[in-house]
Amino acid sequence: MIKGQMGGRTPKGKQKQEAILPERIPRELADFLRRATYSLLIKGSSGTGKTILALSILRALKVTKGFLYVSTRTSPVELLQSYTWIGETFDLGPLLESSSSGGAGEGSETLVDARLDEPNAIFERITNELMDRQAPTIVIDSWEALSDSVEAEALRVNARVLETWRERAGARFIFTGEDPRNTALDSLMDGVLMLRQRSFLGRRVREVLLSKLRGVEIRRPTYFFSLDGGIFRSFDRFRSVDYSFSSGAAPVELMLPRGAAGRRFSTGYPNLDREMEGGFSKGSLVILELDPRVDMKVALVFLSALIATWAASGNPIVVQEMRGVEEGYFDHFAKMFLRGSKPGQLVTWGSGESEKKETEGGLPQKGWTLLEKLRGSLDAARKGRPKGSILNIMSWGGASTYYEGEPETLQRVTALAKSEADLSILVTKPTSPRHSVAGVTATQIRISNMSGTLFLHSEVPWSGFFGISAQKSSGVPTLRLESMV
Repeated sequence: MIKGQMGGRTPKGKQKQEAILPERIPRELADFLRRATYSLLIKGSSGTGKTILALSILRALKVTKGFLYVSTRTSPVELLQSYTWIGETFDLGPLLESSSSGGAGEGSETLVDARLDEPNAIFERITNELMDRQAPTIVIDSWEALSDSVEAEALRVNARVLETWRERAGARFIFTGEDPRNTALDSLMDGVLMLRQRSFLGRRVREVLLSKLRGVEIRRPTYFFSLDGGIFRSFDRFRSVDYSFSSGAAPVELMLPRGAAGRRFSTGYPNLDREMEGGFSKGSLVILELDPRVDMKVALVFLSALIATWAASGNPIVVQEMRGVEEGYFDHFAKMFLRGSKPGQLVTWGSGESEKKETEGGLPQKGWTLLEKLRGSLDAARKGRPKGSILNIMSWGGASTYYEGEPETLQRVTALAKSEADLSILVTKPTSPRHSVAGVTATQIRISNMSGTLFLHSEVPWSGFFGISAQKSSGVPTLRLESMV
């Protein structure tokens, strides 16, 4: 049993509910965390991110003081050294300073090193916190470390007693557990989360399973998340509307990347540039392959930073209209991302059903017509800006064009693009693996839809996964790439 009972003292009242930052915490979990009092168990094997999630929840709750973090596995100083945002968020800089001067973190009232403490001393510290503070938030990381010297049944009884006092004090408990198979605490907790890692296409992805959130309807039980920068960030499901322009959208100032750097053009995303040795090679053809369940608008928004940089430099841009993008969308796109472009700087050309009707000598000349249109567009761009670098964006396959599965035509198109443009992007949406055109170039990028979450990765050169998160600024869609670490 817990040593040091409350001796008749009454816990202080509950504090008001606090605002949650739901954008990077799963929506259902954010709803659960709005409760005034609860107990939450975060389970997962070693290295799955339990500690980071617990600390990220404190940050989302805007709990900067008046909390107790009991660490039974990791040194608090080591945590602060590994994740600098923790000290900044919770004002724990003095803990590091005292450690560097030989104090080993003495005087910290919120981040407690309990690695050598007896379980009874830990329980007594927790009960004192419940009595002395108004609606405290208490994290025990990890609960199972206490089982090393306490029998399982006694530990369960102690947990039940703590739960009772937690309810009376209007407090919030967050426990972490290192054995996903251990269900001893599940029935006592208001909420249970499971963190896990798995492999997809030879790359690691992280998932959080919302097993139980009392009082909350769990519509999406699984979310993918990243620990990039030592911060928990989950990814919402893909919605086509997030890549559309809102009514009244106004041009926004983008943080444009550097343009050409020697023989490289920035992708528009610094973390992707690092994976691709600085960006796209000058004179190259890049395949951007979309999962069949990914909207073509995603490709345009992904390319928006590259296009905006190119437009700002005054260099010509050639864009082929893409099937699957509703009428008027590209007009909005050009207005927002190509503002300030000069007359003749942007050349657009069509493809599709009208070309099927064009013949030469009574025989269909689909491939020839395509080459003619592409050559004419590139010539017009070169004529308008004879000294400028040409960016050429085309589409192929699936819902993009009707030329799917014609290797000879594809070879001619790619050869022309590589010879006449400084950088060509071929957006393709194959309906099946046999229609993939990824083998025609040395640079291959793919956007995948996995369980409703979008990921980007480069096949050549090889890269890890980047989670895609869409956001809008003044009604204009933009996206972020976040490393899945």
